[in-house]
Parts: sequence; structure tokens; C-alpha cells
Amino acid sequence: MQPDPAVEYARDIERNTPASAVVFSSSDSMVPVYYSRRHIIRSVSDDEALRALARKTQEAFPGSDIYLAIPPDSLAQFACASSRFTLIKRT
Repeated sequence: MQPDPAVEYARDIERNTPASAVVFSSSDSMVPVYYSRRHIIRSVSDDEALRALARKTQEAFPGSDIYLAIPPDSLAQFACASSRFTLIKRT
């Protein structure tokens, strides 16, 4: 039986981020929220949305590490972020 891609995505987030992490995701699903055990900000659609949310997130979660977990089908919408920030893991 093949593992569910949404669950694997969430588990990748859990394995590659600290417990205190706040993670931006383009996913609308609650699966990553449940299985990653991280603060997930869902439905971040593109670089523009990411910029709009970044400052507010830093204010709401002071001192927390902030990550962006981009599923392969959403990479094109995050061209700026993909080139600007350090890659932690690619699956």
C-alpha cells in the first residue's frame, strides 16, 4: 500500500523543522496540520501572499523559526522564495 502523499508531506515537515516552527504551506488541507504537529499557515498561494503574511507571522510568533513547505506542484508560484531562502530538504 502506497503512503498518502499528504501524510508524507506532513511527516517531512515534522522531521525537518523544530517543534516550535511555524510553517507556511500552499495546501488547504488540515492533514499537514494534524500529522506535522507544527503551526501551519495554510493556503499561502504565492510569493505575494507570503510577503503579506511574513511580518504578521513574525509578530504573532516572536522568536519562532519560520519555514515554507512547498509541494512540487506549487513551486512555480514561489519562484522568488525558492531562489532567496535556504533549502532544507527536497523530496
